[in-house]
Amino acid sequence: LKNFRQINARIWENLIWLYQEAGDSQMSHYALEKTLEAYTDVYQSCTLDPVQDQRTCMAIAGMLYQLEDYKKAREWALRVRTNRMGKKAYSNLAEKLIDDIRDKMEELGLK
Repeated sequence: LKNFRQINARIWENLIWLYQEAGDSQMSHYALEKTLEAYTDVYQSCTLDPVQDQRTCMAIAGMLYQLEDYKKAREWALRVRTNRMGKKAYSNLAEKLIDDIRDKMEELGLK
């Protein structure tokens, strides 16, 4: 982690898990929103190498998916998949997330 913004995002990300384990859905949702804000700040404010860019975009896509904002989640996952300088493993994870989003959107009748 290069700076405070990235550390902040990871702390919030870990708090999601902590609150879920504690069964506090309200605080888990709050931590999820704060994690999304923190990773968006990292993406907009930090100079990221291609792999860090993929990881950050993947985290944002995952948070949006959990918040049921499927269209935005798909957009962020596509950034991961189309990043040719990054790692294939992240591209594969993004492809799976895109498939999950597509299935969920079809299930809900969204386009």
